[in-house]
Amino acid sequence: MIEHIGKFSATMIYAGKVIWNNFRKIDDIRALRLLDLKGGSTPYLFFGKIDHYSMDI
Repeated sequence: MIEHIGKFSATMIYAGKVIWNNFRKIDDIRALRLLDLKGGSTPYLFFGKIDHYSMDI
């Protein structure tokens, strides 16, 4: 978890890259993904549906 813009977010950081993916739950079915290219001018925003089904691997 990383604090981003005053709120804690689940974050995926790529090794050796300057890309951070921040994930925030909006409600029970929607999530927001903020793709932050460090040094870039504007982050990219994505909205997605949360899948509540588990995968058997």
